[in-house]
Amino acid sequence: MSDKLANTVGDKTLDVVVVGCGMPKRGMGWYHLTQLLDMPNSNVVAVVEPFFLNSTLCPNPPEAFTALVDQLEAAGVTCADSITKLSKFTQDTMCLIAGRTADNPKLFRECVEQGAKAIYLEKPGAPSVDELQQMSDLADSNGVKVYLGYNKNVTPYVQKALELSKTIENSHVTFCHNNSYKTNELNECFARNSEGMLKVSSASTIRVAIDPDFILKRTRTDF
Repeated sequence: MSDKLANTVGDKTLDVVVVGCGMPKRGMGWYHLTQLLDMPNSNVVAVVEPFFLNSTLCPNPPEAFTALVDQLEAAGVTCADSITKLSKFTQDTMCLIAGRTADNPKLFRECVEQGAKAIYLEKPGAPSVDELQQMSDLADSNGVKVYLGYNKNVTPYVQKALELSKTIENSHVTFCHNNSYKTNELNECFARNSEGMLKVSSASTIRVAIDPDFILKRTRTDF
């Protein structure tokens, strides 16, 4: 990220709140944030980070995160550790939730209560299908449109890329990730995922194994 961060806003915009930003170049919320800031039809009004902005849970946030907060606030973006600390939404607002799976039902409910008109929910959405159904019912009763994001390396566009690469000489498809934590950074990972990293990491795959049609339906239609 450059030293100067700008919130590009056009004439017709939708207010957006990113919930669960995570660390720069690591958290899925951060990747969404960088894209939204560059979109003229979105106005990022706030970033909510329940862990790194909570002085009790994280008394010494990493320097890269504090630098991000400084840039966001300089760009006019409010930063808070809870959705409830934001003012009630008076404009049409979308909340993008990219928090920990275990936290998502609570974050989802708070977004609805805050007045969100739309919610983009990162996979797998919740720890259980029952909780996802409760969230769906809550959204329906409040007229909130919800979209569930889900992508894996088995998605059609990845398969098409692999097929295309086979037809082009010296072509390669490479999968990369940024989860390259150093040994002295692992404590932070375990602190954020105290319920067990195996449970957290396997949640997405298990969700599809339990009810694959649930995910497929939610990626094609409103939640």
